[in-house]
Amino acid sequence: MDSARARILARIKRSTPKGDEAVRIAAVEQRLQHPQHNLVPERGQGDEAHRIGVFTRMMEAVGGTVEVLDDVNDVPVAVASYLRNTNRPICPGIVRRRSK
Repeated sequence: MDSARARILARIKRSTPKGDEAVRIAAVEQRLQHPQHNLVPERGQGDEAHRIGVFTRMMEAVGGTVEVLDDVNDVPVAVASYLRNTNRPICPGIVRRRSK
């Protein structure tokens, strides 16, 4: 084991609470058997149409655009169309030189 990895694992081991292992295992098993739901912000609740609407409004509020597509396979054409319509290069950072 390399020294960086050994140091990281040693730090984790030092920070792990000491105590009765049986109590720790019981607590873990209890959490696994009765999982708690994560907190979901209100904006993330509702049906798909609601969530898409919230996302669209939030994106547009910061200057972004959203186009809802029916199929993931439509993404390349939609991206190329967006880049062409906004006069942006298809390959940013790549400058194409004309042949002489």
